[in-house]
Amino acid sequence: MAFNKILLISAWLSVLLSVSLAASNTTTIYSLLQSRQDYTFTVQSMELTNLTSLYNNTLLNFTFLASNDTAWENSSANATGALSAAKQNVSGAIDFLGRLLVANTVNQTVRFSSLSSGTTSFVSLAELPLNFTKNSTGDSVEGDPVISPDVAAGNSVVQFLEFLLVPPAPPTTTSAPTSAPTSAPTSVAA
Repeated sequence: MAFNKILLISAWLSVLLSVSLAASNTTTIYSLLQSRQDYTFTVQSMELTNLTSLYNNTLLNFTFLASNDTAWENSSANATGALSAAKQNVSGAIDFLGRLLVANTVNQTVRFSSLSSGTTSFVSLAELPLNFTKNSTGDSVEGDPVISPDVAAGNSVVQFLEFLLVPPAPPTTTSAPTSAPTSAPTSVAA
């Protein structure tokens, strides 16, 4: 009887260990971007804003719009300047990068392969509307092309872009907003 309990506990621990090992080998948004050489600015932004654990989570169902380094460099919002300032611990720059990341994240898995032709609207974590369009010319977000759609990252998906979606500046009022922002982010093509 004691041997059966030990065998049962051993089998249970083996299952837990194998699940843990499988989960540790699962690709996340963060690890996927780290593995690509042209997404260092996005990875650095995740690290500087302390959002790495959010994007390194295998359990969440996110869609992340990943802008390449060229898009960051060509951004009229001076995103690389904000990144440089954030490295010097300038709080406004860190806040901007955090808003940029959450504006490029949808709290559900959106695959172009599952969308019908036409435009479908989603809302980012920053409560900004994002239009995903699927048609005969290809896939796009906010009218700009997606260069690599539907790349799996655990339960999440990454849409790779050559443009940077920049959220509008937050309201400068001192009172809390009474409704969600309705203006769409602007994009800067690379």
